[in-house]
Amino acid sequence: PVLRHHPGREILDDNVGLHLDVLKVPHHGSEHNMDAKFARLVSADNYVFCANGEHENPDFAVLDILFNSRLGKPSVRALAAPATKNFHFWFSTTSEAQNQGTKKRKYFRRVEKKVESMAVKSQGKLKLHFNESASISLKV
Repeated sequence: PVLRHHPGREILDDNVGLHLDVLKVPHHGSEHNMDAKFARLVSADNYVFCANGEHENPDFAVLDILFNSRLGKPSVRALAAPATKNFHFWFSTTSEAQNQGTKKRKYFRRVEKKVESMAVKSQGKLKLHFNESASISLKV
């Protein structure tokens, strides 16, 4: 089973993992709310980042953790994610979005460059989506 029952809660089995259609990346992609163990246990076809560069989120370490959980060495790869399946990073904004201060815009431009490099490295497995309007639709 994927979940183990404990009094008042259920916990993911450390040896199985859970694969989802969509995972909203916790707390704007902050490094304080995502670690390699979680990414190894919980994987998704679509990772949604609701962040605009404020407080330097999404954090580069989180982007690396999620990328490596799909395409990294076997010891860090997600337990339940099919190794051959494409995956998507969805971002709630772009560096060119309206109402974004200079500091946030500069940081998010670095995020865009980093994930574009990851997409190239993935040889087509990682697909990127940036929201350029008031809303965005995920087709799952």
